[in-house]
Amino acid sequence: QAARRRFGAGLQDVERLCLRVETPLERWLGTWQAWGEPLLLTRGAQPGVIQVEGMAYWPGQHHPNAHSGRLSGAAKPVGPTLVIREDAEPESVRCVASLSLVGDLLVVSDNHRCGGLNANFDGVYQRQH
Repeated sequence: QAARRRFGAGLQDVERLCLRVETPLERWLGTWQAWGEPLLLTRGAQPGVIQVEGMAYWPGQHHPNAHSGRLSGAAKPVGPTLVIREDAEPESVRCVASLSLVGDLLVVSDNHRCGGLNANFDGVYQRQH
């Protein structure tokens, strides 16, 4: 079964394939934005840890029937990749998001369990100055 598995941009495959290159913590920190929604990355409580906070809305925050999602967690990056895992149980409802630094961009992919219908964090984020 494993031999037939195709590699893609799925969360598990990205973790297994990521380069083990040191990325300075400062490159992660700041406010990143995509789709009009910010993600805030700050220093975590422990050395080398990054805290991630963000909200997502679909079709938009001020829409009368908006669906919302939240990404909140802390982890240590492995090279250019940071994986945030919610502590929710059971695991089948746990929000997991992979954040990858690609040049000056932050590419985010989540498992679509971080919020309501269509509210997710998938996208290419730019740092706000």
